[in-house]
Amino acid sequence: MTRVVVIDHQTSYAVALSGPLLAAGHEVMAVAPPLDFEGILEFRPQVIVLALGRRQEAFGRPIQGYEDILGYQALVEMESYPAISILPIALIGRCLLEREIPLKLNYDLFLVFPEDLGLYQTKVEELATKVKTRRKVSRYLCPACRSRLTYSDKQADLLCLRCGTAVAIIDEESITYLGPDGIHRSGTVDLLK
Repeated sequence: MTRVVVIDHQTSYAVALSGPLLAAGHEVMAVAPPLDFEGILEFRPQVIVLALGRRQEAFGRPIQGYEDILGYQALVEMESYPAISILPIALIGRCLLEREIPLKLNYDLFLVFPEDLGLYQTKVEELATKVKTRRKVSRYLCPACRSRLTYSDKQADLLCLRCGTAVAIIDEESITYLGPDGIHRSGTVDLLK
């Protein structure tokens, strides 16, 4: 059983995102900003799920600033709170793509709602068991699923927590990787534009 904090700008959405985790037998705390970090820490979460969304005034145009992203401020606050900043974070994007999220903040996994809803429970469970400290987000894209790759110590050893692809950077243009199908391949480096 995993203890998960689910954060959304509206409590009703946080409760809805909690449903699949509760049904699987996990303990879940659903909250909305402003965040009570002491209350969150008393719950002793193993994973934090944060829903991000595009503000209504940002529909139909590219994101112009982080004020266009609902939930972004909560991510900034968690990054600056030491006891929270070490927990793995899964971001759920509603009407928002991963490439629109800033690189300077770190998270472990980005899932798109509702397309990745089938991965949600499994990936949250994996974060609780496999990720012991927050990984840094790289500018490299996964050759298998195009998500951002993460790293812990060296940016030369990258991992896609979404599909499980492991990537080793050979030089500025070449990579070798083990895909989710278990086959080793070589390729070129793709960076987030």
